[in-house]
Amino acid sequence: MNPFTFIQTGLFAATGSGIANNPSLAECICAAVCKQILQNTSKLMDGDEWATVISQIPFQITTAQKSTNKTLNTGITPAEIAGLCLPQQSKLTDAVASALAKLQGNLSQLICFSVTEMPGNVLQMVLSNISITPTFHGLPSVSVSTSTSSLSFADATQLNQLTQIFGTFTPPVSEDYFITTPV
Repeated sequence: MNPFTFIQTGLFAATGSGIANNPSLAECICAAVCKQILQNTSKLMDGDEWATVISQIPFQITTAQKSTNKTLNTGITPAEIAGLCLPQQSKLTDAVASALAKLQGNLSQLICFSVTEMPGNVLQMVLSNISITPTFHGLPSVSVSTSTSSLSFADATQLNQLTQIFGTFTPPVSEDYFITTPV
């Protein structure tokens, strides 16, 4: 790995059905957000742009917003970064850590949008923006902003509307920036 190479990346992660031609609602919503973000490449690494796109998802309720800054005593691993951007610690955390481990360079910014299906017909959506900068002593300083929202699709009317809006979107196939794991 080149110590002078710094990488900015965005990831989309969703729990899925495991069936390519029948994606889960989580995959469809994540795919719709992904498509919208990728339409404007000049704002690809703009966290505010991601937040604006995600805010347009109907029926969601913001449950938490958190910002933290800390300087670490050691380097930061892909698993630790994945844990910061997916606080619910799901199967997606391991998949995101694996994707980050494949990067060739030092990660300086990560924007990650994840949609996880939870018990009770609820989707948990998390938008994380992580900045990593080396300090004077070479140890990383990490800034994390996380916004968490939930969306219930237990109501048949809401589920029908969500399916009408997002049902035609499918996850991109074989793209490193889009991660799915079975529920």
